Amino acid sequence: MGQAMRGQQEDENETAIEWLKLVLAVVTLVALTVIYFLLPPPEKADAVVDFIRACLPNIITALVVFPVLFVVLRPIRQRDEDRLTRVIQNGIGATEAGIKFPDDVSGTVDFIREIVAKEPSQRVIDIEILAFTGGTFTTALLRDLVQQNPNRLNITMRSIDFSLTDSSQFPAHWEREEAETVERLKALCRGKSGLAIWRYPSFPFLLGLAIGRSHLLVTFPSWDLRTGRLADKSLEYRYYGRSSRTEHLFELFENWSRQPGQVLVHEEPQT
Repeated sequence: MGQAMRGQQEDENETAIEWLKLVLAVVTLVALTVIYFLLPPPEKADAVVDFIRACLPNIITALVVFPVLFVVLRPIRQRDEDRLTRVIQNGIGATEAGIKFPDDVSGTVDFIREIVAKEPSQRVIDIEILAFTGGTFTTALLRDLVQQNPNRLNITMRSIDFSLTDSSQFPAHWEREEAETVERLKALCRGKSGLAIWRYPSFPFLLGLAIGRSHLLVTFPSWDLRTGRLADKSLEYRYYGRSSRTEHLFELFENWSRQPGQVLVHEEPQT
């Protein structure tokens, strides 16, 4: 279960407990009010009954206040929580730290699945990927995402055109991996998802995945200084929601996604 789902479950549990407290307060209020009116008149009561009669109005008043405060303050509390959420989100944007996923694409799977699940069911969701070969995106993420969301996704995969690049700059198996990924993606998306596969002529400055125009996961490749090739290792992805503070990252991703000289090698429209 992802972090967002756990947080939602905790909120639901807290809300249920608060409503239970309210119900218990109302039930106790009614019971004490009934008891108050059933007490014998003062001229027939002893000292204990007189003490109870004197205490009950204060207790009843306190129990009346609780439901009133619950009804009045609960919306205020929710607004405060919303405000806190916005502050946290703005803080992420301000520091440009993002939400970190250190385990490469596989570490983002639950998070992306939740984002897609929250989109309206009737809406087609655009997913754009800027990759080296697209192999990890396909096996770790897209395979299950397409199966779980038939006819909801429109996927654009952009990967390296190895016929135009210097093979000495990347691991030897990448070219074969990219060719196999293309065939795997075609079979995976056929009849279930829109798919466009592009090849670009030079290595990208950044890699990542955009969901619509509001969600972005990015990482930056590095060189293996021992081999002189691009490093073949797990990368740390960071998530950003679109805002005035993160707009430059979205523009950078979109700019590199439109790298000149790209060739469309496969297209299957969303059915």
